[in-house]
Amino acid sequence: MRMCEQKPVLHRKDECLRCGQILRIAEYVARQYDIPGVDRVLFRREYNEAIPQPLHCEAGGRKMWVDKYYLAYMLEDGVVRYVYNTRYHIREEHRNWRDASKKRGNAPPVPKDVLRSFHKSGYEMFVAGHTCWVEKNFLEKIFGKPQECTKVNISM
Repeated sequence: MRMCEQKPVLHRKDECLRCGQILRIAEYVARQYDIPGVDRVLFRREYNEAIPQPLHCEAGGRKMWVDKYYLAYMLEDGVVRYVYNTRYHIREEHRNWRDASKKRGNAPPVPKDVLRSFHKSGYEMFVAGHTCWVEKNFLEKIFGKPQECTKVNISM
């Protein structure tokens, strides 16, 4: 089956954070690093899609990607930093890189900063038995209380 013919995979609700939680994290990241904020209405619309498209915000060499399944940003140094991640996103990214490599023959490998982030968040999700992860420093600043590990049902 070709990639464009694949059917969307529907996921349980608990595999990602709620829309409002992701928007809260995105607003914090945007303020912290002087990146334009995400359009709340557009994000809510994408969040409800079977296959949501990530929203991309950029200003002066700083970028932020906001999606139902991940949130990452990049500053002028070019390092991609994940703030929120899910098992689904990690699996999807590995599959995309593998498919690109097969298609092109010698596609570049997954960047090391991205792999490190995937290993860290994936390990923490595995140990905690959760399907999503939020960087601890952001979790404390956004949700107000220190937490040992992230839980899917974070209360706002």
